Amino acid sequence: MNDTAATENPMNNQVNPYYTAPPARRAWGFAPGDALFAVFSFLLGMLFWDWIVLVSAAGPGISVTLFFAVAAALTGVYLHMLGFRQNRRSIPALIALLAGAAPFTLYDGLPIYTYLLLFEFAAALIWVMNTCGRSVTDRLSGYILYDAINQFIVVPFTNFPGPFKALAHRAKEGGGSRRGLYVFIGILASIPVIAGIVALLISADRGFAELMWNFAKAVNLESFGGYLLKLLIGVPVACYIYGNVFGNAHDRHTDTITKAGSDASLAAARRIPLAAVRPGLIILAVVYAVFFITMGAYLFSAFGGGLPSSYTYAEYARRGFFELCGVAAINLLIVIFVYLFAKRGKGEYPGSLRALTATISAMTILLILTAASKMLLYV
Repeated sequence: MNDTAATENPMNNQVNPYYTAPPARRAWGFAPGDALFAVFSFLLGMLFWDWIVLVSAAGPGISVTLFFAVAAALTGVYLHMLGFRQNRRSIPALIALLAGAAPFTLYDGLPIYTYLLLFEFAAALIWVMNTCGRSVTDRLSGYILYDAINQFIVVPFTNFPGPFKALAHRAKEGGGSRRGLYVFIGILASIPVIAGIVALLISADRGFAELMWNFAKAVNLESFGGYLLKLLIGVPVACYIYGNVFGNAHDRHTDTITKAGSDASLAAARRIPLAAVRPGLIILAVVYAVFFITMGAYLFSAFGGGLPSSYTYAEYARRGFFELCGVAAINLLIVIFVYLFAKRGKGEYPGSLRALTATISAMTILLILTAASKMLLYV
């Protein structure tokens, strides 16, 4: 996003305040360690499928915890090599990342595992962003939405071919390395063709089929083929991981969204009159107050370790858990919507909206604590 207030539009040679020139092409610059981290990224891409996707289908376990631990270790060493140190903003994100990975090992089959995985991915991106200091602002505010767009979409995908670029750059530095890279690419590209020919020959001759079967058993080719498949389907994951980490480390496309541009877009979006926003928030707050009053004894019994009559622990934990999580998510969207689109007087957030959103936020936190206490009682 360009910060220039007015840029000349080449289509009509006039100054147009709404025209922004496309960003200049960003050159690729590589440092020692970039190619090695590219190799590790392909390893992480393969482990993503082997330790998270396939394992999670049967039930998450220690492999999920190990994946995030290995990914954090490799990324941390790489960023340290480039001169980035942990700071007061990155350390809490790293602690949250590692702590969020622990329940996969400690507990079996928690219903929140899907949400916890999403939290882990978000915590990893936030940790890298804060380690490299690439957030839009240094404070927790509405700009976090722009950070989310930048880190989840812009940075990783604009640097998506990064691992291949890094390996190609490393190959150009030495003839031996280049030949090795070409040999690897040639073998990788010929595998599908050779596999097709071998399959036809196996169908054509029984003796050749037995020979290939014995060879496959001798070299454990079945496991090798499985790992090769995971490596190939892990390439997009590797490119995404490398694109985000490399882009933040080298400050490449991290300034696509800036504070000045964010302020301009926010100001243009705030068009909903306060009279149209306040009634809905008031009604919502009253609904939550009535809900807590009528369901208080049932909802809060988990805080004292008690179990309502006619409920088992599993029934009590599961009844309403996902509904409360859904309500909390909807409340978050409502607060964000009001913050982004409600009109403001003289650029300040109106006090009435501040009070209403704070009330709804407090009730949402209470809902989250209630759902968590029920789940902990079940555990």
